Amino acid sequence: MNAFAVLASFEQFNLGVPVSRNKLQPGDLVSFNTYGRASDVRIYIGGGLTVGSSSDGVSIHSLSESYWSSHYLGAKRIPIN
Repeated sequence: MNAFAVLASFEQFNLGVPVSRNKLQPGDLVSFNTYGRASDVRIYIGGGLTVGSSSDGVSIHSLSESYWSSHYLGAKRIPIN
């Protein structure tokens, strides 16, 4: 099992290389401040969309939706060697 998968969302936010919102690429981790810190991390899939877990399983949302736009914290790219 990959150790990265078990990190808390605020720990994931401290990893990787910062990416500006207009330079996002599929696979980048997008963090949201929903509880006072990086408390939700979703995966950018392109076209302004992210995928992540939800109470219903998996959900896809647009970064332009008011909820996600207002809680956007930043994005990181994790280099794969």
